Amino acid sequence: MNQTSFNKGAIGQRIVEKYFADRKAIMYWTNEDRSHPFDAIGLLNWNNYADQLAVEVKAKSARTKYPDTGFDVDQWHRLQQARRDYQHDPFVAFVDEFIGQVYGNYLSILERKRGLIPNYTFGEPTYTYPS
Repeated sequence: MNQTSFNKGAIGQRIVEKYFADRKAIMYWTNEDRSHPFDAIGLLNWNNYADQLAVEVKAKSARTKYPDTGFDVDQWHRLQQARRDYQHDPFVAFVDEFIGQVYGNYLSILERKRGLIPNYTFGEPTYTYPS
């Protein structure tokens, strides 16, 4: 991992940490330099242990030619495997420095097939993904 991506990731993680802290969630963040299944686990509601959350933070801007963002296929497969191993649907938070927003959803929702017509004016085809 290069220094730039590490710094973006660390900054992104701090932004997401603040988001959950403001909502009184109790989060435990990994500080390991090696591979880990999720960036954080936590409780959204102290009185309900069933209300647990696994979080993966991605410091990634939306693509410029398509109205989406994402991560590489290897990361997607790792998140799917972690979901199977730990029986938690991870929440993926995208920290987008280009538009200055944090957005995301649960992996199962992000995986739903959807169609996209990137630029109908130029006659580009409709893409369906994830493929």
